[in-house]
Amino acid sequence: MTARRLYSLFVTVFLFFFFSHSSAAQTRHEFIHLQMGTQFRLVFYEADSTKAQQLAGSCWKRLDELNLVMSDYRSDSEIMQLCTQAKANEWYTVSEDLFNVIAESQRAAKFSNGLFDITISPLTKLWRRARRKGALPTKNQVDLARQNIGYPFVELNTASQCIRFLKPNMRLDLGGIGKGFALDELMEILKNENVRSVLIEAGGSILLGDSPPEADSWKINISEKECHLSNCGISTSGDRFQYIEISGKRYAHILDPCTGLGFHKPHEITIITPNATTADWVSTAVYLMDEKELSDFLQKHPEFQLIR
Repeated sequence: MTARRLYSLFVTVFLFFFFSHSSAAQTRHEFIHLQMGTQFRLVFYEADSTKAQQLAGSCWKRLDELNLVMSDYRSDSEIMQLCTQAKANEWYTVSEDLFNVIAESQRAAKFSNGLFDITISPLTKLWRRARRKGALPTKNQVDLARQNIGYPFVELNTASQCIRFLKPNMRLDLGGIGKGFALDELMEILKNENVRSVLIEAGGSILLGDSPPEADSWKINISEKECHLSNCGISTSGDRFQYIEISGKRYAHILDPCTGLGFHKPHEITIITPNATTADWVSTAVYLMDEKELSDFLQKHPEFQLIR
């Protein structure tokens, strides 16, 4: 066999295996898991189906761990144990996960001038009770709940990974940031395994990695518009699916820490940001802004894109 024919054969074999591998690498996998009161959907591309199953298992295990840290519906979760047992002005060591999500929440509270505030839990519980009973909370009940609210009354010590409350009876609600935090954690698992064409969805939150193979973006429908996106977090806040209806009047489930009330007019916004954690809390904050506040906020932060 001549050198030229041998080289030609080598190139043919190389290209065969190269394109065979490329084709296999485009296998799409989709997995579903129920957690945090919603459905998590995981879509990614991976050549090895066994590895894909293992990766999904790792993601769901991590999600279950985070739920046990952040859930305010489980009495045995870390955050509920902390809030139940904590005494004012005493320091408590918490897990790295809980410390990180609370630290990010505190940054978000300062960034949003308190429109996003995880200490709103007393109001959240008051409105959950109102929904069950079908009656609005009284002004006195709202005022009493608001006495135990305020992000400046939560302090963190980064060096010792500790937290303390400066008021008694404080409670934390991570509902406006927890899903986004979880999505970013799942994406990290996949990226560490070099899986980058990823879509993760949970309720009104979506996190996108690189585009699917042979495409330049993910196609996402937002407010009846087709958007072409990749490598970003997307979060929608509104009352289309989650609301409280009392005496024929609808109130949004997102409460304003300043008033203790939710909007009673139909309202929905979607925010696109660099990651899911940020998208989650920013969508909550801008949902509560009036038009001038919203315009000023978006002018100051062009890295956030609003769709409605």
